[in-house]
Amino acid sequence: MKFKPTQFAFLLRALDGGEISASSAKDVFAEMFHGGRDPAAIIADKGLAQVSDVSQIESVVSEVLAKNASEVEKYRAGKTQVFGFLVGQVMRAMGGKGNPAVVNQLLKRKLQGT
Repeated sequence: MKFKPTQFAFLLRALDGGEISASSAKDVFAEMFHGGRDPAAIIADKGLAQVSDVSQIESVVSEVLAKNASEVEKYRAGKTQVFGFLVGQVMRAMGGKGNPAVVNQLLKRKLQGT
């Protein structure tokens, strides 16, 4: 193998800590496996780090909800399938870099008005 156990451990910690997504971890692992590059360098070079900053995600969630007021009303009227659409809009606005767990949590909280 071209990578060291410590590099693999770093990749697992980054995945477990929510710094990167599972699909990004696969890409990083493939590059580590074939070239032996450091996972931190791969993550930085390819811009694979997820955004987990609550305040940053919260501002995007607020923007998306403001732009999609009709969808928000549909959700609040019981059409919960709209939630997936709204998550998609937040992720699109963040370039796919939002931490999905944080996005879902903040979006649910905002939609429930808490």
